[in-house]
Amino acid sequence: QTQAAFLAGYTEGQGGALVFASNSQYVTIAKNVFSFYLSNDGSTIAYLAGPYDEFNGGTLFTYNCATNKSVWISDQAGLAMVLSPKGTSIGYFVTGTNASGNVTFTGCYSTAGEEPKQVGENSFVTALTDDADIVYILQSDSTTYAVSALHDGVYTQYSSCPAYAGGYTCFIFNRDGTEVILNDDMSTYSYSQNAAPSRKIVD
Repeated sequence: QTQAAFLAGYTEGQGGALVFASNSQYVTIAKNVFSFYLSNDGSTIAYLAGPYDEFNGGTLFTYNCATNKSVWISDQAGLAMVLSPKGTSIGYFVTGTNASGNVTFTGCYSTAGEEPKQVGENSFVTALTDDADIVYILQSDSTTYAVSALHDGVYTQYSSCPAYAGGYTCFIFNRDGTEVILNDDMSTYSYSQNAAPSRKIVD
């Protein structure tokens, strides 16, 4: 069976209609949607519904493609989100403002039925396993991008590079998210399994 999801009639500031299509159904899930993510197995869709702006975010939901039901995840969520391969866990970020009035981004993740957990300010979850046992994180500030994995409460930093270099443009994960190849200092490629320290595989 083949599944697909897309935004129909998207307009700036208004979003579009989120549509799910398969061999057996064609469903309009929600309107006023600004971004979405379809899990690798096609079972779950995460989507951000408006109203949305960068200071207040939007409302994040997950949609079960088998039951046609949506579940609320978070308010004040940002545009970027990611689902685990089978859609049982989700990574996202929430927006806020600090004492200086600047916009902040706090990375979060959760597994169905559990309370969300934070991974830090200016952090973005880029991938995670179905049980959220391993969570891959991109951390950024005004000077540096860094890539880490969170496992058993321990952060393993793979590497970092100057922000002006454009950050990390390449993550390649295996099917279940337990292995990753990433580019280090924009030229060297490294490999990690089960959140272990990375090892260089090619310059």
